Amino acid sequence: MKFNLTIYGREIEAQFEYIVNLTTSMAINGIYSQNVGIEKHVELTCRIFNEGTPALAKNFIVYFNNSSSWVQVQNFDLADYGNGTYRITFNANIAAGTVQVSVGVNDLRQVYVQANTTCTQS
Repeated sequence: MKFNLTIYGREIEAQFEYIVNLTTSMAINGIYSQNVGIEKHVELTCRIFNEGTPALAKNFIVYFNNSSSWVQVQNFDLADYGNGTYRITFNANIAAGTVQVSVGVNDLRQVYVQANTTCTQS
C-alpha cells in the first residue's frame, strides 16, 4: 500500500512518499465426522492475523472439494470469538474419504486472504 504525506506551510513545502507492507494471514484446520450416507459434518477453526497479531475479519467464503470440482458452501454457521478466531461448521455430501476445504476472507482493511486444508476424521 502506498501513502503520500504532503505538508504545506508559509515558507516550506515538503512531500514524502513511502510504501507500507500490509500482511494478512490465515491459519485453518478442520475435522469432520461421518453423517448418514456420504454426508459429512465439517468443523473448521480459522485464525486471522494482521502483521502477526490477531485480527478481525468479515465476508467469509467457504468451498469444499467433491472429488471433481470445488463447490461453494451456501449455508454455514459462523462463530466469531472476537479475538481473530472463527469457527465454521457445515454439512456437505462428499463421497471421497478425505475432506478438502478452502476458505477466503477479507480482514477489516479489505485485504483478501485464502487458505486450504485437508480435514481429519474425528
